[in-house]
Amino acid sequence: MIKPKPKNQDGVELSKTMQQDTVLLFTTFENKKIAAILVNGVLRKVYVKENGLPVGTVCLGKVSEIKEEIGSAFLLLANKQKCFVKLSELSGKFNLTRPGQNAKCGDSFVIKITKEPHKSKLASGTTGLKEEEMFLRTVGETRTDFSVLKYGDSYVNRSVSFFKSLTDRVNRSNENTSGFRFRIITDDDELYRLLDGPDSVLRKNGTDSDCPSPYCFDLLKYEDSLVKLNVLYGLNGKIKEALGRHVWLKSGADLYIDYTEACTVIDVNSGKSSKKEDRDTHFLSLNKEAAEEISRQVLLRNLSGIILIDFINMKEESDRTELIGYMKELCNSNDPQMHVVDITKLGIMETTRQKTGPSLYEQFDS
Repeated sequence: MIKPKPKNQDGVELSKTMQQDTVLLFTTFENKKIAAILVNGVLRKVYVKENGLPVGTVCLGKVSEIKEEIGSAFLLLANKQKCFVKLSELSGKFNLTRPGQNAKCGDSFVIKITKEPHKSKLASGTTGLKEEEMFLRTVGETRTDFSVLKYGDSYVNRSVSFFKSLTDRVNRSNENTSGFRFRIITDDDELYRLLDGPDSVLRKNGTDSDCPSPYCFDLLKYEDSLVKLNVLYGLNGKIKEALGRHVWLKSGADLYIDYTEACTVIDVNSGKSSKKEDRDTHFLSLNKEAAEEISRQVLLRNLSGIILIDFINMKEESDRTELIGYMKELCNSNDPQMHVVDITKLGIMETTRQKTGPSLYEQFDS
């Protein structure tokens, strides 16, 4: 007689290795579908399912409303979605319905999504396509519906791509990777079937059955009925911390992260850290620990624009120079989008980061 699988078997097995695994979890948080990437139990990145068509999608849109006073037009897209486009971009040369004529209601244009919808704001689009996408305009001329000509990268594609690059870095930085396990786990039946299918994004990213261990990913369907997947990995607490302004460090020091319209400000405090060295060495050590956590938080929260970091003041110029060099190393290895500029006379480190989509806070602020 075959014994039935215990209801909590998945949770029990994963709990034994979760602190040593690099995992990509497809699950839900606050009724939103998410992809969460953890390394040794530490949350590194979160992607949230788009509200509409993902950025980069090229589709056919029909003008539904023109607002001359604000120089804009609204286009109806697939699945009754709407898109905002500057009226100046809807010139006659892009008009598929009436070539050579300026836009009016009912005319069709090939549109590329440049910004996803958020709260009451519609998605933004453009008629400007890359050179390799120009042929899609010709394809659009043969369509009369709201066809999607090319899909942008969804949260699934982006998370798998990031996960693959992360595992590649882990493999390169460790001579012996036999102890590392790379797993993709989901509790979503439909998504599991898509990931396990012949056209899966996993195979497109070189993770099919032909790739040599340990570079392959184990794809697991989580079916534990006693413990939810996001509870098992503590995602609720980890994501809520990433949405908050206060972050504790292992030493007892802490960070405060505040957002303004102009920039993001990060304040480093010695907090409850115990002093085991001389003052200068102690503060340099705390600042380096803070720099590591800041590089993780900036990537996790997907912060962009000007980021000002108020490290603990250090007297020696050599210590400040060492801290700048250390922060640059962290950016080069963990987040090439982030760049260190300098430290001001007031001791504020100036950094910038290229925008790569909405911040984590914006994605859950709805």
